Amino acid sequence: MKEYANKQKLWIASPFPGMNEIVGSARRNKYGSAQQKKIHTDRVVWLAKNLQPIKKPADFLFSWVEKNKRRDPDNIMAGQKFIFDGLVTAGILQNDGWSYVKSISHLFEVGEMDGVMVEIVEV
Repeated sequence: MKEYANKQKLWIASPFPGMNEIVGSARRNKYGSAQQKKIHTDRVVWLAKNLQPIKKPADFLFSWVEKNKRRDPDNIMAGQKFIFDGLVTAGILQNDGWSYVKSISHLFEVGEMDGVMVEIVEV
């Protein structure tokens, strides 16, 4: 069995805006999507404060939980941008480029509480 240098989890309750909401906000107001980005990136920064900084490339697994199937998976996963930017702003990830992000995987399920579990595994 492979040993991992660092494996961490971060639960973020409540949904992120989907791609449809982000695009709609940008169409209604030229600052709308920037405002959304700040709110949701700051939320991740606050929640990530207890994570350890990542020093090696990492695999990222996003397990998205929605109360129902109203939103399509590709719409839901748009929230990953806020999560990566929040991890960078919090100093957990130096950057979200090729040097630190080895892979990104997504799982989708219906559950009682909206949110996303982010698993980060340094490889």
